[in-house]
Amino acid sequence: MSESTEIPEIEIKSPALNKTFTTSKDPFDLTKDEIAKLDAIAPTARRRINRKIAGSKNIDGFETSAYNLLGTVMPPHNLDTLATLYEKSPVQKAAVDAKVANIVSLGYDLIPTHATRKKIADTEEGDPKTKLLNRIERVKGDVYEWLDTLNEDEDIVSVLRKVYIDLEATGNGYIEIGRKVNGEIGYVGHIPSPTMRIRQARDGFVQMVGTKVVFFKNFQSDDTNPVTSDSEPNEIIHLKVFTPTNSYYGVPDVVAATNSVAGNEFAERFNVSYFQNSATPKYVIVVKGGTLSATSESNLVKFFESNQGEFHRSLFIPLPADTGDRKTSFEMKPIESGVQDSSFDKYIDGNNKNILSVNHVPASLVGYAGNSGLAASISDKRSFIEQVVQPAQKHLEKWLNKIIAEKTDTFSLRLKQNSIVDEVNQAQIDGVYLMYGVTVPNEIRDRVGKPPLEGGNLTYQQTTEQAAEKAQEKQLQAENARARDKERAVNASDRGATGRAPQGAGRQQA
Repeated sequence: MSESTEIPEIEIKSPALNKTFTTSKDPFDLTKDEIAKLDAIAPTARRRINRKIAGSKNIDGFETSAYNLLGTVMPPHNLDTLATLYEKSPVQKAAVDAKVANIVSLGYDLIPTHATRKKIADTEEGDPKTKLLNRIERVKGDVYEWLDTLNEDEDIVSVLRKVYIDLEATGNGYIEIGRKVNGEIGYVGHIPSPTMRIRQARDGFVQMVGTKVVFFKNFQSDDTNPVTSDSEPNEIIHLKVFTPTNSYYGVPDVVAATNSVAGNEFAERFNVSYFQNSATPKYVIVVKGGTLSATSESNLVKFFESNQGEFHRSLFIPLPADTGDRKTSFEMKPIESGVQDSSFDKYIDGNNKNILSVNHVPASLVGYAGNSGLAASISDKRSFIEQVVQPAQKHLEKWLNKIIAEKTDTFSLRLKQNSIVDEVNQAQIDGVYLMYGVTVPNEIRDRVGKPPLEGGNLTYQQTTEQAAEKAQEKQLQAENARARDKERAVNASDRGATGRAPQGAGRQQA
């Protein structure tokens, strides 16, 4: 194949390192004979491909590559190589896993939409509001159950984890959407990013696994299938890490630190080699006053070349006998001194910091705190949540809520995130927000997973006013009750144990 059809590798200078990090050739880098064996190509697309091959001057060039014949765009970097970096570099894997754990792995909540909250606030207290809140809770339960049925093998959080690992490792993540016969969404899954390519016309995506070709259209689009014979292709939500150098594909953050990844690989190989060869002392053997026999020399060489990795072995070297004018001696002089294991510590430490820096992940979050104190770690975590996690969650929630909106407009999905304050501090913050009318009790209850309360959508001021009105009404009722009691007492007849004395009888004597 001509050089123009090859996907450019990440620029790593060493051929040995390229061999380590390059896993397989591009699945779309096919000869015309291999293209002829592809499955599921539609007849019209097959005829178009054959005409292009017949009219091409290149035997196996870009004109006859799968990129050109299937109308797809070549990614800026080898996606298999990028995916391999996630497995080969411990720091890169830790950085990606930290992002995934904080962005999508903590689960999600369903919160009432703005329209729903307004409807609750506008409904009068009492039986109407109670019925409305009960109905909303039933809808919430139905949406949770619906989300659990969208993938038989795993829950929605597990799907998002896979998508986001792809996104951070290769710069591109793909969510597959499948529909039922009636058009409702019935499946949400993950498509491995190294197998996907974007159509140049931006009318969909093409996946190639072995000889199988699958076409996907854009989510909620009416695009037709120009590649395969599938009349109802599944849909794709494409997430990507923005790069100003390519408008089709994303590029992961680690590309900016590939030299650091490569340097760590070389340093680790050196250290592994050191320990594997630890049985070989780094000495020069000096024999004075004699010559070792051929057998002794052979045994000495075998000692140092065999059984490497075994420590503290015995070495016996027979020397020639002393003579009157000659004394035979044997000496092993060290060539290098000092501690040689774990070489390049500072170099590796600098590379690790570069990899974490381009990923915007604080070292303390991956157990690589160094000399940073507790206060610095807390500050780093706060910055990470505010600058990395929250924007990423907002972007992902926008796409996920397009899926939710096809089911209901009562709720929207919100991804959970690690709190940067403890529960006691959060309770104090909630108390201040309630006092100043920033939030209402039901919003706090919804956040902690509690059902709403009747009257819980009133602000603190509204609740206080209602309480004052009820207290005033109760006081007025009490005053009225006392006035009625006094009036009844005045109008009541005289009553005594012996009754009234007869008229003219005078005072009764005891």
